[in-house]
Amino acid sequence: MSIISANYFKHNSSIINSFQRVYKGILIDTGPTFSLSNHKAALCYCEYFKFNHQQSLCLIVKNRNFLQIWLKNDFGQQKKEIASSNDSIISNKVILLDNTNNLLPLDPGFIDRCKRILAEYIGPLAPVICKQTIANNSDLNRQQFVEIIADKIPDSQQVIKFKQTLLE
Repeated sequence: MSIISANYFKHNSSIINSFQRVYKGILIDTGPTFSLSNHKAALCYCEYFKFNHQQSLCLIVKNRNFLQIWLKNDFGQQKKEIASSNDSIISNKVILLDNTNNLLPLDPGFIDRCKRILAEYIGPLAPVICKQTIANNSDLNRQQFVEIIADKIPDSQQVIKFKQTLLE
């Protein structure tokens, strides 16, 4: 089993949307979540997934309150590799990551910070956009919320900077 730190993962991956990241050039999707007390079930899930899907990748991200699974699998579709490099081929590994705060539920302090920073990019509509986003999506975590409101920023370089500011 390979074990890497959350910091390493963060520096070797980028956010695509609420449910996808690119890790070492490979598109990965969120999978199921498990309680921390159900650590063995998460490992079994990844082992089962790897057994049934050749050239797959299963990452287990340990958060404060739960384990989040990230998966790479083509499910018979064309591979979606984003970047090509010698180290972008990963197969049949289970990776356990350290804590990350990005999957925590939203709290008023984080929402206020998002409003303030978003306003730097889009102006006075930022609080309205944040309020509407929360009203339309009641169960968002921090990462999902940032992904949605970042779509309101027109410049792609500014989107990257915005996400880095809030999610790192």
